[in-house]
Amino acid sequence: MKIKEGVTLAGIHILMRPVLRESERIWKEQGREKGVTITCAMGGTHKAASWHYYGLALDLRIRYFDESSREHVFKALKAALPDYDIILHKTHIHAEVGNTLAKRHGLLL
Repeated sequence: MKIKEGVTLAGIHILMRPVLRESERIWKEQGREKGVTITCAMGGTHKAASWHYYGLALDLRIRYFDESSREHVFKALKAALPDYDIILHKTHIHAEVGNTLAKRHGLLL
């Protein structure tokens, strides 16, 4: 696992551990020897009420994968983490706690 310079995982909610574990496994299975690169955790600028600000979202770099591999990684992560919202962007995958999981843990009403 690699963490982009300036990014810290301090303060990340324990519910994000499965995202870290599964993304590392999937990236390595896809041939990325160094594993996943975390590009954003709690820092950065996001929309109001973003899960990033609560330690419940991570951005995972994919720009080093070709289009076919990106799609495979995206689908594998969605399948491995059904309780999370996984969103594919051009250079990264955004992973955040899903509403049902958040409600189960008292994070949403």
